[in-house]
Amino acid sequence: MPAIPNSTSPLAGDPTPPQTGHADSAAREQRYKTLVEKIAAHRQGTGPAPTAAELEQCQEDQAFTLAMGRLLGGTSLPG
Repeated sequence: MPAIPNSTSPLAGDPTPPQTGHADSAAREQRYKTLVEKIAAHRQGTGPAPTAAELEQCQEDQAFTLAMGRLLGGTSLPG
């Protein structure tokens, strides 16, 4: 099982995902909030740990949000 960072966010950095205005941003935001709540419950001993799939989905959502923000903001993507 992957280690969960010791912060309020499942990923390092800003605890809230930036908004991109994409059609499914509400779904990504809801998955993020659900994951944060699940992590908090697990740390308090009142719920199960998030699955690797949930953590991976959150990372993919964050990467998508970052890429969309860069594209919409006119900043080039690395690579």
